[in-house]
Formats: sequence, structure tokens, C-alpha cells
Amino acid sequence: MSNLFLGSPLDVLLNPYTGEILGTHQPTGDWLDIVGRLHVGSVAGDTGIIVYGIIGLLMFILSATGIFLWPGWRSLAAGFKIKLNPS
Repeated sequence: MSNLFLGSPLDVLLNPYTGEILGTHQPTGDWLDIVGRLHVGSVAGDTGIIVYGIIGLLMFILSATGIFLWPGWRSLAAGFKIKLNPS
């Protein structure tokens, strides 16, 4: 069951395999609807989508540099080693 048109005046629940309409849901503005809108980035409109995009790009850059700098690439044992007495 997938949710189509999240954030619109009427949500339609569809079977993703057959396209059969399983039901509808009128958003009431409760906390679950707000969390759903946060998840898809529609709370702040176009500005929210741009902010989510920038945050995603920064997370990608941080992940790529972290993998590049991780010592486990040179020696797998060194990458997972915990130093109990760092000097």
C-alpha cells in the first residue's frame, strides 16, 4: 500500500501492483500528518526542498571525506581497532 499525493487536500491509498484504490485519507493536521510532510519536505514549500537538498549534499561530502580519511582502507584491522591508552 503506497500513499499518493501526500500533503494534498486528499490522500489516495493505492495498491502499487494493481493500481486499485484502497481508500482515501483527509489530512487533519495532527502530528502524524506534520511528520509525513516533514519527511517529504513539503512543510516549507520550495525553500524546504532547497534546504533538504543542501543538507543532503553536505552529508554526502562528509561521508565521502570520512571514507577517504578512514584508516581502515590501508589496514582493515587498524580501521576497527580501539585504542584504550592513546598516547
